[in-house]
Amino acid sequence: FRIGEWVGDQVAERTGAIVAPMLPYGYSEVFRRFPGTVTLEASTVHAVMYDVVVSFVERGLDHIVFLCGHNGNMPILDHVARRIRREYGIRLGCFEPFRLFSPATMAEAYGRQGVATAHGSDPITSFNLFLFPDDVRLDLIEEEQLTTYENMTVKGSTQLSLGDVAGHIYFDTLDLAPNGVMGDVSVFNAEAGGKLLQHIVDKGVEFVTLFKEHDTRIA
Repeated sequence: FRIGEWVGDQVAERTGAIVAPMLPYGYSEVFRRFPGTVTLEASTVHAVMYDVVVSFVERGLDHIVFLCGHNGNMPILDHVARRIRREYGIRLGCFEPFRLFSPATMAEAYGRQGVATAHGSDPITSFNLFLFPDDVRLDLIEEEQLTTYENMTVKGSTQLSLGDVAGHIYFDTLDLAPNGVMGDVSVFNAEAGGKLLQHIVDKGVEFVTLFKEHDTRIA
């Protein structure tokens, strides 16, 4: 949440955009069984984001970009955007900062190829080490325990390996990772976090600058 706020503020400062407050909760059903998880129903996220956008549209705003820091919200935002388009004739945009890293970008930040990143590991921990170092408890780090499930090779929370392609089984994270950790915990460092955050901001500025020139009104 705080990382998303920081990214939004940085992009807004460089583009002249207005950044609205972030919604601190989202659709996190896949993490629901972990103590401390707060999750909203998908319908709740849809209703809140729709109402927020409509409030902006009714005041004459027609260049609206979602900044989504949680992949579980992406299908919901797609539904909201398409409903807004249908009802108000305005095309929305979306910027998902944590999905912007090519293999080359990752290798440059970490100094090596093939860094495994996922839930409970990086790049989020390195982001926090860069932005909020006093809040990070490195003494509580646990190694990833994810390998297989009932002799099936899995990736993320749904993908089941079928050789060089994948099928989907809708696991919870707790089914696959007892401690919630997916990824390489040995790579945490503030320098990498800072490099990747700067990359995110640069790409965000690029996207918003392009979107500002886009005619969002549907004829």
